[in-house]
Amino acid sequence: AVMMRQIFSAVDSCHRRGKVVHRDIKPENILLVQKDDVSQLRLIDFGLSRFFEPGQRLRTRVGTVYYTAPEVWKQDYDEKCDLWSMGVILYVLICSYPPFDGDDDEDILNTVMKGRYKFHSPEWDGVSDEAKSLIRSLLHRNSRKRPTATQALEHPWFRSQLSDAESESSDEDLDEDAWDDDMYAPEATPEASRLKGISGGGGNNSRH
Repeated sequence: AVMMRQIFSAVDSCHRRGKVVHRDIKPENILLVQKDDVSQLRLIDFGLSRFFEPGQRLRTRVGTVYYTAPEVWKQDYDEKCDLWSMGVILYVLICSYPPFDGDDDEDILNTVMKGRYKFHSPEWDGVSDEAKSLIRSLLHRNSRKRPTATQALEHPWFRSQLSDAESESSDEDLDEDAWDDDMYAPEATPEASRLKGISGGGGNNSRH
């Protein structure tokens, strides 16, 4: 939750303030400012990004197949393609494998286009319903039904996870309303250490 909150906040800032859609969000483009410290992350590599206007439909096929939303390959999408990518990343951080897989890019793309995935046992047996709910909302095939980054940050999963982190820090003299990265230790999220081990896979970025 610590990591994802930061990334969602970065996407929220891009979409709402900068009117920028990234279009290639994946683990390789999430930078640890300091090695082994997940309390400070940066979203990088805006080489495939572009400015957009509210309601604008984009047409360029671009991205990495594991993480790119199906509507991008249909050449009819908006900034919510980034939220699909966030859903894939959250899925991978929890279980260490992608929701959509295949032997090659074509196979992976076929599974992405179908939008079918499962929460396999045993990896997902102990995962909360709130986490699964957030993933389902982000991986909705109808982009209009996906949350915005702002809405995702208000999801019950974030509220419960951050409440737990705050409880662990209750002995510290901190403003409970402050969004201070220093109050969150890497240990606050069991998924955090997996970031370094995630492979982007699915071949190189593509632009058609």
